[in-house]
Amino acid sequence: MAYLDPYMVNYYLALGKPVIAFKHPEIERFAPVVACADSEEEFKEMVTQALVHLEEERSEVKIRERLAKVRGRSWEEQMAEIHDHIANVLPPPRIPDVIPVEELVSNEKENLLSVLWKQIQKRLGRKMGL
Repeated sequence: MAYLDPYMVNYYLALGKPVIAFKHPEIERFAPVVACADSEEEFKEMVTQALVHLEEERSEVKIRERLAKVRGRSWEEQMAEIHDHIANVLPPPRIPDVIPVEELVSNEKENLLSVLWKQIQKRLGRKMGL
């Protein structure tokens, strides 16, 4: 499988559409409302059966089952899930020390932007050994 976007399944299910996909741990969590195939032949057979039984697939009961499976899976919740996963894998970012602007602005006539620019140059100079 060259590409997998399990989050698109949310869209299809939220629309109440039948979904057929190849087996994958991220997709299988949507069972039983997503049909998961092991092979291309099984996938083709599942698509054929879904088309043959299209009226049943469009029934209110089936649509409600699909909607219930994704209810509460907003983008905010999905992004929080991704963030939690990344936070558990990567070390927390190091935030550099920041000098309060009040300490930098010694001359009230000096432009704040120029003060910040000087601070950036100073830090870069130290890192580059200048």
